[in-house]
Amino acid sequence: MVALVDPTSTVYTEATYAEFHAFARAIGLQTQTFRASSSQEIDAVFGNLEHERPDALFVGNDGLFVTHRVQLSNLASRHAIPVAYASRELLKPVA
Repeated sequence: MVALVDPTSTVYTEATYAEFHAFARAIGLQTQTFRASSSQEIDAVFGNLEHERPDALFVGNDGLFVTHRVQLSNLASRHAIPVAYASRELLKPVA
């Protein structure tokens, strides 16, 4: 499982993701963290994920990811990567 992190975020701290990684390892999943703080970096992350082929992607509830939720959804669909979102905000359609 992969976690997508905005390194500029004050919402999710390193401690939060440490808990995520500890939980995932406790249930037998290998984890990795990718960082993105812009639309271009989100594209680059998915380019890397194409080679990594993770079982799933966890996206935290961060303003950047809420703003770019359509981009995230489209990329996840295109790369056939299941996504778990920390917030329903990321599932809302863009008006």
